[in-house]
Amino acid sequence: ALGGLLEMKDRPPLNKAMVRLAESEAPNFEDPEDTFFEYFVSDEDTEWRHWNTQVPAWEYPAAQEKPKFARLIIPTLDSVRLESLLKIVTSVDKQALFVGGPGTAKTTAIKQFMTGFDSDTTATKDITFSSLTQPGTFQVAIESSVEKRQGRTFGPPSGKRMIVFVDD
Repeated sequence: ALGGLLEMKDRPPLNKAMVRLAESEAPNFEDPEDTFFEYFVSDEDTEWRHWNTQVPAWEYPAAQEKPKFARLIIPTLDSVRLESLLKIVTSVDKQALFVGGPGTAKTTAIKQFMTGFDSDTTATKDITFSSLTQPGTFQVAIESSVEKRQGRTFGPPSGKRMIVFVDD
């Protein structure tokens, strides 16, 4: 993702350069504050679409007497964008590094995404790093989820693929 590591204040200068380079191919920005970061190219018609068109409606779980507020996940433009990028990356069996400030729901969005896989075909593993995490601890966590194949080759249980989420 081009410019994904940029701070919010650094996005407008990159956007200005991208608009200049794209000429007539840039999106028609709906809001003067919008940048390329708020848009994606639709698979259906290759037209620019605002990410907010992908954010599903959310309804308060009124049927629950006492909903667990810490477990309520409200979709946002950022979470929908992240999930979309995760779908692309996992569909082609590639690795990704998602970065962002604290409290931006990266962990929540990724863990929610990982629950969507069929456990018959995909093994998933969450590993949380801290300042106390040692290389041996990481190795044991990975080895507990894979099986030994020939020689020094390890892999997920037979017939499955595996996705590992390493969180800080």
